[in-house]
Amino acid sequence: WMKACETGLARLRAGLPPGWQAGDKTGSWWNKGETAKVNDMAILIAPVDNRHFPAPLALTAWYEPPPHDDIRAEDEAVLAEVTRIVTDPASWRSRRR
Repeated sequence: WMKACETGLARLRAGLPPGWQAGDKTGSWWNKGETAKVNDMAILIAPVDNRHFPAPLALTAWYEPPPHDDIRAEDEAVLAEVTRIVTDPASWRSRRR
């Protein structure tokens, strides 16, 4: 049922590399003029021949965008970027500081 969920297609799952699979459960909260909460948790499954990820990954992320009236596409895109970072071993080296 998590793989069939469509509410997270623009969140963590939007950052998946080609050939990966995922299932997720989203969460959101907003109230006009207050800080929104944009959340997602997912199980990410790499292709069988992926040497960096021999087992599924559990990933969760949340984002608190500036106050506005609704959850925006750019808010969900922040979570997609988290997946891109996590699933790209080359990014691990370039982001270490």
